[in-house]
Amino acid sequence: MVEFQGHGSPVILASMLDRCVQLGARLAEPGEFTKRAFLNGKLALSAAEAVADIIEASSMEAARAAVRALRGELNLQVKHIDRRLLDLRALLETALDFPDDYPDVAVGERLRRDIVDLTVEVRRVLGGAQRGRLLRDGVSVVLLGSVNVGKSSLFNCLTGGEIAIVTDTPGTTRDILRAEFCIEGVLFRLLDTAGVRESSDRVEQIGIQRARAAACSADVVVLVSDNECGAEDSERYDLAWNTMNAAIVRVRNKSDLRQAEFVCDGDEVAVSALTGYGIANLRVRLLEAAGWRLGDGGDVVFAAQARHVVSLERALMCLVAGADADPGSPELVADELRQAHDALGEILGRTLPDDLLGEIFARFCIGK
Repeated sequence: MVEFQGHGSPVILASMLDRCVQLGARLAEPGEFTKRAFLNGKLALSAAEAVADIIEASSMEAARAAVRALRGELNLQVKHIDRRLLDLRALLETALDFPDDYPDVAVGERLRRDIVDLTVEVRRVLGGAQRGRLLRDGVSVVLLGSVNVGKSSLFNCLTGGEIAIVTDTPGTTRDILRAEFCIEGVLFRLLDTAGVRESSDRVEQIGIQRARAAACSADVVVLVSDNECGAEDSERYDLAWNTMNAAIVRVRNKSDLRQAEFVCDGDEVAVSALTGYGIANLRVRLLEAAGWRLGDGGDVVFAAQARHVVSLERALMCLVAGADADPGSPELVADELRQAHDALGEILGRTLPDDLLGEIFARFCIGK
């Protein structure tokens, strides 16, 4: 290993690099050193991925979750389930090959009991991975509603700044405004959109189209209304929301006005963006809509990639299918266990394709 030290001038450093390349060296690829550590058995794959998660952490909770993954907590828990699953597969394969030595009834009862136990373990790890993914990726939230219902005021209230322009003139917001804020360490990317209404203004029409497009790709859509919105508007919006995959949070704003006439059903959150009333309840509802289970602070949460969650979900589905399979068809149970084992192997790096391995480390910084 050779270390060069030079002045901080970008020109001088670039010249040094160019000369090194001319003499036969090459620039490191993104994530190359971390990838080498994984390939040489120095780091588990999930721990190697956590290196980038630490660098990109958007909150202290996200950084802590990434450190847990770097220490190998996710890898250890998955590996423990993986070993138990391998033992079950060996037992079942032996029973299939030597049915006289392993009575079907005894083996079937043990298999079903152990598969159910493994299902519980996978659910627990999956819960920690899903929460870790929220910490890592954040949640996209779109404010959607008619004009003048207080979306921009609510936007400013949630983000703690005067980002959106607030006036009494309908249609003030024409384009999408973006800001970020955290609730219990979970990053929320909030989008304020143009009020949805019939308009002949070309600029406002474009803003409304962008609002609908943003809502269709959001994780959570906050439907904002007030007592001025009629049932016809609500039904029209409901039809549009039914085509979305996002979780819906219904908010009735301006609760500080006309208290005697204010009506809010059980599905709505009553708030006042002016006074701050109900904002704490709205934050809790946003966490719940995003999938963050309140009161589970004692559970282990570790940074997880989308592929970790998908693999765990597939392993869980196979285990459930194996537990529900006909005892008279042990071959079906064996196949479900094999698929579950392969799914866990993707997290551990045992059955990961080379092209996917390249994609994982391609998002790293140069020299990491």
